[in-house]
Amino acid sequence: MTQVGVPGRPDGPDTGSGRVVVLGATGFVGGHVGAALDAAGYEVLAVARRPLKTPASWRFRPMDLVHGGPEALTSLIETERPVAIVNAAGEVWSPDAEGMRRNNELLVDRLLAAVAASGARPRLVQLGSVHEYAPQPRGVLLTESSPEEPVSDYGRTKLRGSRAVLRAVRAGEADAVVLRLSNVIGAGTPTASLLGQVAAQLLAGSEDGAPRRCGSRRCAAAVTSSTRGTSPARWSRRCVSPAPRGGC
Repeated sequence: MTQVGVPGRPDGPDTGSGRVVVLGATGFVGGHVGAALDAAGYEVLAVARRPLKTPASWRFRPMDLVHGGPEALTSLIETERPVAIVNAAGEVWSPDAEGMRRNNELLVDRLLAAVAASGARPRLVQLGSVHEYAPQPRGVLLTESSPEEPVSDYGRTKLRGSRAVLRAVRAGEADAVVLRLSNVIGAGTPTASLLGQVAAQLLAGSEDGAPRRCGSRRCAAAVTSSTRGTSPARWSRRCVSPAPRGGC
């Protein structure tokens, strides 16, 4: 997929250790998340359907999370013993409603089944979307208590995935948090997206035609912070209410 911009390497005070599995690590958001975790000192194990280019410091494992069933992921969790799993995989703004159901709902169900079957308890960071909420009138801020009334197939499928994670937390079956991201823009934005089209047009109209460096650091930093630093019990209490908003 064509991309816009040059990815930068996030920096910041967050530091950690251990292995983190990033599902969808070769995608736009997953790539920024992996870079932030790498910079913070984690070992990144990238998981995706297709082996695209990743940094030399990452390990890569090809896996189809939807069609392959949960068994392969269960085996990976048992073998690798990650401290956290970040789910940056999914289907974005597609005319294929069934594809969004598979990749935004079924994938999450299989991820939760794999974690439960593994006997391990890595922290799960599910990347949701602000499109899980109802559209807000102009001038009204979106908050964590805003109505969860999505108006698109994308928002509805993402909401079902988020709710599945939160149900697992309430049942004591997962140590997890949901970060609901706003529309993300930064280096590597796919040109097929609305914001990517705008960026491409701005780039084409620049005087020297040189790529402009722009980072998606807030989202990546929020995910990095969510992989550590708080006891499972405290995360569970925070996740039974509407999911945290991770605006970027």
